[in-house]
Amino acid sequence: MKLLFAGIVIVIGTVYCGDKCATMSCVSDLAKETAPGITPKDDYRAGQKLAVVLGDSIMEGAPLLGNSWKQEEHKPGQVSYYLQELGYEVINAAIGGFRCHEVLGRMDEYLNYAVNTTRKPVEFIIINCGINDISTDGVNPIPALKEIFIKLDEMDIDYSFVNLGYPTTGPGFDAKIKEVNDWLDEQDIDVIDYGSFTKDHPEAFLDDGYHPTIEGHDMFWTEVFGL
Repeated sequence: MKLLFAGIVIVIGTVYCGDKCATMSCVSDLAKETAPGITPKDDYRAGQKLAVVLGDSIMEGAPLLGNSWKQEEHKPGQVSYYLQELGYEVINAAIGGFRCHEVLGRMDEYLNYAVNTTRKPVEFIIINCGINDISTDGVNPIPALKEIFIKLDEMDIDYSFVNLGYPTTGPGFDAKIKEVNDWLDEQDIDVIDYGSFTKDHPEAFLDDGYHPTIEGHDMFWTEVFGL
């Protein structure tokens, strides 16, 4: 199912259970009753729950907003700032340059960090990855994305994925990006359509053609979350 825009966003629900269990699987089992789901836009308007941001520079807010790994103070332009505006406590664990296999390989670390740091349920994960796989490594990210989705499904975690943006300048990878975005549309997942935003608003991007300006980030996320 497609929501507004997207790059690659994932949303997850888990619950920290203290002494009741020591594994993330137990945490996610307890989350089943409280995970809010993220299908309509209004569902993003939650109470004080924990959200985790995963992915690359689009989710981090780089390069203009600096490194946000494990950051708890969020700046306008970062997706984590707008989640905070909606009432979430947010851990932004996105890292610029990350590929999908890196997100997959460190996902447990990030989620455990969020749970152990806040002692709260993780109710929402938003993820973007894939463009660095294509533009830097020349690798199709679909196999790694399949593994990410399988892992989240096994954890019974609610998630949403921000699809890939199209470069607004420079050498294009449009055909490869379109292949990934078309594949995402065929999956039984929630997708935020960042790709359409990049095509419709080239003025919202830096000269590198990949990264939004702060104003571009703000334009995108305020529309996605209805702020």
